[in-house]
Amino acid sequence: MKKALVVFLLFMMMGCSPAAGPDEGGQVNWLKYYDVAREKSEESGKPMLIDFYADWCSWCKKMDQTTYSNKEVAEQINYEFVPLKVDASKDEKLSQRFNVRGLPTTVVVAPDGKVIKSIPGYLSPEQFLELLTETQEQQ
Repeated sequence: MKKALVVFLLFMMMGCSPAAGPDEGGQVNWLKYYDVAREKSEESGKPMLIDFYADWCSWCKKMDQTTYSNKEVAEQINYEFVPLKVDASKDEKLSQRFNVRGLPTTVVVAPDGKVIKSIPGYLSPEQFLELLTETQEQQ
């Protein structure tokens, strides 16, 4: 009994809870620079998945909190794509290049630079997984 109490207290002191381990959610390994992502896409043969967002965009924040933090979504993005996160308000040239008209916008780009898909708006984890599956089937 004492041992269980000590373990519980250690979890609490470390800021963890026994019920919520690191496997509960996911984390996308976003790149920050287009040139780096493009090069990695060309080398790996994987398409880029670009998330256009802005700090002031509430739907972008919701997508980060629900969709991109979903374990299955994050794992599939990290495994099948080269993920790139672009602040559309800071990189207007790239936003214009990919014809971003609203936020959030998800753009999938083939290794040769051609746009495969461009989806404006919030997508739930379920909708996003469908998008990823459709995208993989199109290649």
